[in-house]
Amino acid sequence: MFYVLLFAPWYFLDEIRIKKTKLRDVGYVVIRDLNMNMVIKEKLVALETMLFTRERNAADLADLIDDEFIERGKSGQFYGKNEVLSWLEQTSGAFISGDQFQVKKLTDDVILLTYISTTQSSSDNKAQHAFRSSIWRNQHGNWRMVYHQATPMDK
Repeated sequence: MFYVLLFAPWYFLDEIRIKKTKLRDVGYVVIRDLNMNMVIKEKLVALETMLFTRERNAADLADLIDDEFIERGKSGQFYGKNEVLSWLEQTSGAFISGDQFQVKKLTDDVILLTYISTTQSSSDNKAQHAFRSSIWRNQHGNWRMVYHQATPMDK
């Protein structure tokens, strides 16, 4: 099934121009995958943000973490779901934000989300930056994180 481009929000324009150029000889633009990727990206960015800002209670956040979850922290150590749930229940004086979010479709139900995080400590006001990668899996309409890694970086 093909869709004809009639209207696109501003954030689609660069990617659509690229697709238009590549498909000019065919006479139509396929935007179904582009729209799907933006919807998935927005959803996963929202879920990821809920986790690192702890916007919900720990029980709600636990539903976002798969039972097979593994994390490789900035320290290089591995953590499982139980350790992460303990961390989510703790209060933090740090402010964490994310920037430069990217998604890569690995399979129809598995997505790699990458971004740069900034952690601003309330005690010493120093910012730490990390390159973060999360793998999200969709099962029965529910997205759950199965892997996360944070790699410290100098900014």
